[in-house]
Formats: sequence, C-alpha cells, structure tokens
Amino acid sequence: MIIDFHIHTRYSYDSLMKPEKVLKIAKRRGLTGIVVCDHNTIRGGIETRKINSDENFQVIVGAEIATDAGDVTGIFLEKEIEARDFRSVAKEIKKQNGLVILNH
Repeated sequence: MIIDFHIHTRYSYDSLMKPEKVLKIAKRRGLTGIVVCDHNTIRGGIETRKINSDENFQVIVGAEIATDAGDVTGIFLEKEIEARDFRSVAKEIKKQNGLVILNH
C-alpha cells in the first residue's frame, strides 16, 4: 500500500482543498490510501470517506489535535476529540480504538 498519512482539507486553516479534489489528486499520484487529519476535527476525513466510491482506495479518518504538549494525531477515529490536554486526548483516541501518533 502507498498511503499519505498527513492530508488536510478545507476544514483546516492551512488548506483550501475540497475532499473531492484531495481524492482526485491522491489517486492521480498513485496512492492507494490517505489519512485525512484536519486540525482539531474529523469533518474532512468523514466527508472524504463518504464520497470515496473506490473500494481499492482507503480513506482513514483522523485528526491533528493541538494539545498542551504539541500536536497529536489520532487515526481510525469515528468521533470528534473534545479534550485538548495531551493525556486526555490520547485517552479519547484509544477509547475509539484509534492510534496515537506524536507528530514532532
């Protein structure tokens, strides 16, 4: 599999890309999946996964959460992460059976 683990959509302050465009570009570049991890929200990942009709292309829902210890990414999420302190964010991610990734 060839996956980009750090994609932002228009739901992040640093991207203007619509989910449709993200999918189109990722597939054109030969990726077989992406992790959509917008800043502090799963909205982009949920929307991107919803519009993906290609069963051979995987969209993983994530979020890059700003915490008191720096940014933390959670992947395989289904619900928004409400906490903003590191320990609580990690607990919320794990409660969803997600993976916790320390970005920096």
